[in-house]
Formats: sequence, structure tokens, C-alpha cells
Amino acid sequence: MDEQGQDNARRISPLGRATAILVMFFLLTGAAPFLFLTFGYPFLPSSQFYEACRPFGLISALAIGVLCFWGFFSGAIESHKAKGADKRFAGNFVLSSGASFLMMSVTHTAFIFLVPMIAAGVSGGPVTIRYLVKDADAHRVRGCPRPVQLEDMPWLLGSVCGVPDDLRHRLEAGMRVELIGWGSRYGLFYDRIRIATETER
Repeated sequence: MDEQGQDNARRISPLGRATAILVMFFLLTGAAPFLFLTFGYPFLPSSQFYEACRPFGLISALAIGVLCFWGFFSGAIESHKAKGADKRFAGNFVLSSGASFLMMSVTHTAFIFLVPMIAAGVSGGPVTIRYLVKDADAHRVRGCPRPVQLEDMPWLLGSVCGVPDDLRHRLEAGMRVELIGWGSRYGLFYDRIRIATETER
């Protein structure tokens, strides 16, 4: 590392280091549900867990977003000042805002999914969890064919993927369905979906 690189490394503030660690942690944990879905192991938290944790997830996401904005913005300003280019306030603000919004999204996802996924891996077993259908004819999204959107579920990751067409045609908004798979009462890796019977409702 040259002398200028060593000076830049020494110049990194504790806030900058903390921001970098948080960014890496939440990027990895926030990406986990998407990776599991991509490789054929879709996971959903229970609607009860999601509703209970959603306020805390939003507060955490907002706090991380503010911290990341300050870390990105101040770091960019210092970097440009060191290079003699100190008139890029607007550009730095836009880039920092976009990066912070991304971090808020992945932080919220990580907060909602991390605990039930760990519970499923550590102490999980065969489980059945009930949900309400929000939209049985939801539009297909990348990586999620033939989706059925559920009530009280996170945006983007709140649909059951790969539902057979014959079952989708029988579903309506407000109907109760059951996901069957491996997990705990907080959430599960599902592999089947069925309509809840009248006696089970």
C-alpha cells in the first residue's frame, strides 16, 4: 500500500468503520431470503411474527438508513476534498440517499427474516402455518413463477411461488391456505400449499 493509501486508511473514522461493518452484515443477511428462493428453498415468516416485528423492523431500517447516509455522505465529501474536488454536494447527496434507501430495504428484510430462519435451522421440524390469500392471480415476478400473494406479508417476498394453476384457479382473496414444510411457528421453508379445510379454519 502506498503512502497515500495508508493515509486514507488511517483517516477512516470509527463511524465509517461501523458503517462498513453494518453494510456488509445487512447486505449478506438481507440477501439470504432471495438466495434461498433462487436455489429452490423459499422461506416465509409467519404472518403473526411479521405483524409483531414489523414496527421494530421499520425503526431499525430507519436508524441504519440514517447512519449509512451520514457515513456515505461524509466519506464522499472527505474523499472529494482530499482530491481538491469539493463542489459535488448534489451528486454526493443523491448517491448517498440511494445507497441509504437500499440499506433500509435490506435491513428491514434481514430483521424480518433472520430470526425465523435461524429458528428453522436450529430447532425446526415439520410444520404447517396458515395464511390468508390477498391475490390469487398476482403477476409473475422474476424468480417467482405462478405466485399467490398473501396478506400481512413483506413486499416482494410475500408471495408463494410455483403454485399449480389448478389450485390458483380455486383460490380467492380472503381464503385461508396452509403452507407445509420445515421450520417453526415463526416461519418455514415451504414445499407445499393447500387450501385449509372448513374444520381447520
